[in-house]
Amino acid sequence: MRTALFSLFTLLLLLVISVQDSSKLSAQTVFEDAAAQIFKQSGSYSAAIFNANNTLMTARFVQKDGDFFAEVGTFDEKGFFTLINLIELKTDPSEVKIKFNPSLNEIGVNEISSDKNKLYIYDINSGKKIQDFDPQPVDNFFFTPDGKSVVISSGGNSTLFDVAEGDAIISYGTNTALGISKNGSTLFCRNSNGTISYIDIKTAKEIRNFSVKDFKSIEFDNTGELMLCLYPGAIKLFKLTQESVVQVKEIDKTSIQPSASSTFEYFVSNDNSAGIRNVYNLGGVRIYTAKIEPYSYGKEYFSADDKRMAFLTEKNIYLYDLEMIKYFGKLTKKYPDLFVANVEFETATDQEYRASRVKLAKNDMLGNIVSQAQVSENMIYDAKKNSFGVVEVKVNSVGNYDPNTEMYDISIDIPVNYTSFFPLNTKVKVPKYTAEVFRNNWQKFKAYAYRQLNNDLDKVNTFNVIIINDLNNVVYKCLMHRTLPVSRLSYDEQFTAAEKSFNMRNLYDAIVYLTDYPEDFKKNSTVDYMMKQALSAFLDEKWSSINTTNYNNDYLKALINLSDIPKTFPKYADVAKMRQYVVNNIMDTRLEKVNDLVRANNYPDALDYFNANVTPNFKDDYSGQVLDYEYFNSKAVPVKNAVLHHLGRKSIEGGNWKRAVEMLSQVSSDYADYADVEKLLSEARNQQ
Repeated sequence: MRTALFSLFTLLLLLVISVQDSSKLSAQTVFEDAAAQIFKQSGSYSAAIFNANNTLMTARFVQKDGDFFAEVGTFDEKGFFTLINLIELKTDPSEVKIKFNPSLNEIGVNEISSDKNKLYIYDINSGKKIQDFDPQPVDNFFFTPDGKSVVISSGGNSTLFDVAEGDAIISYGTNTALGISKNGSTLFCRNSNGTISYIDIKTAKEIRNFSVKDFKSIEFDNTGELMLCLYPGAIKLFKLTQESVVQVKEIDKTSIQPSASSTFEYFVSNDNSAGIRNVYNLGGVRIYTAKIEPYSYGKEYFSADDKRMAFLTEKNIYLYDLEMIKYFGKLTKKYPDLFVANVEFETATDQEYRASRVKLAKNDMLGNIVSQAQVSENMIYDAKKNSFGVVEVKVNSVGNYDPNTEMYDISIDIPVNYTSFFPLNTKVKVPKYTAEVFRNNWQKFKAYAYRQLNNDLDKVNTFNVIIINDLNNVVYKCLMHRTLPVSRLSYDEQFTAAEKSFNMRNLYDAIVYLTDYPEDFKKNSTVDYMMKQALSAFLDEKWSSINTTNYNNDYLKALINLSDIPKTFPKYADVAKMRQYVVNNIMDTRLEKVNDLVRANNYPDALDYFNANVTPNFKDDYSGQVLDYEYFNSKAVPVKNAVLHHLGRKSIEGGNWKRAVEMLSQVSSDYADYADVEKLLSEARNQQ
């Protein structure tokens, strides 16, 4: 039976690697990578693209019988390669750069040699040359989304060419094209001043420009709203406002170039020196890591729906299943026998054998995990909604003021959970005419932020940090700080969603959509009005819910919910009464435990527990307030006196006069049996 099973999996393995000699496989030693790997094919590939069916199409430079070709073909998910064409090149290039057009019927081949650097366009099926272009040298090129034109950057200038005719359509001057919007209307460029320009592709008119300087690499999402940049020591995510750009994330302390996925939901950052592949979501959370083989050249290609990723190196081509990567953490917990971390494999075949088992069970596993994730997401949504509230933020210091941007540098403490904070350096928008007032009075102002539980339900998201000038009720907005997942909507789209939620009385979603608009958003006055109305109504509903919830002695949960209600709430006096009521109940519950110990004649433990837990006041960490136990003197002190009286009498009976004095001397004079206490205390002191 075991032999038959091994033969079956061996057959599957041969199907997976049928296009390569298995003896050439370089075995990896960490299994996570094999779990996501569909196949690994030897060879140096220049370009890849996924077609509408998510089949991988590849191109590479090959030499046969003294001639030079671009080999174009496809791989299915089992690793079978189908040759489409060998396209004979026009020169003997020392380097070749290849790109597919979006229609997948043509390729652009940048043939580079010692005396020439030229771009040719070839028909994939016929192999015929369609066009060649003159700009020297070709620094970068890419097709427009309709495939009819190509943008070529050369020597700091960029030009749009017609593919069919070969004519220059329009020049974009001293702008180096970096990318293009998905609809093909806008070029993303770096201009001669080193700043970013968005240019209308048809008219060459600059739509807008902004400063994102000194980056080592940059990638744009489909609309240009988000930018993922590599800086020395950090990966940063920027988002456009209506007039400028703000940093919304600093992701991972790394100097490794990231590659963003098609939908900008993920990015890959490979640490080649450590032999580690890392996949992150847009929030900067690492969702997958695996060991990789060293390479000198590497490039990721993603399918349009982000379900697959091809990774090309000068040695191999790898095909990954991003759905497996997305749910990898959950899969390893649910199927530990298939996903065993840090497993050493003696041979590549051992690893592929395990991987083949994963592939066979993939659809069932993913189906189960996705269904559970949807249920989990609904539970998380409800928990986040119920935890939503306002928290006070501490401003620690105010630094320099830039009159050009009207921004103060400030340092604030923001919550990372309900009881702890971490310092953050950011900026706050302050108009010039109030800058001096802000400088002289900032310590008197109150700062607030919104908070809610994160997706792991173990910390809180913080967003919409504001500082309120109580002198004249001016609200100063901090530069966007959002520990929430980054919104991929444009601000206008976000505003539309906020209006819809607001009108439908979906107050929680309305508030989330109404947060973190930049200072230059044109509809901020309407945003502020809707936010005020939505927040007021939401807090009314939350307060009503708190009043009618049975916490079943889970009083800490009650304190958490109460801490979400800000001091500015009109009924805050009632909130304070409720908090006092909860604290009294907490202490009453502790006192009842003391009584339980007394009833069990366990007086020493009763005293120890009393001293440690039943105190005159209680620190509510969630609100930062210290509240009195209102019934300490009337309820708690008599119980303690009775315990001390009993322990003092027992100490005398046992001849422990010192302990008797210690116990009896703590009894307060208002104790009902104080006369007996005095008599016993006098006897103990005389004997001592």
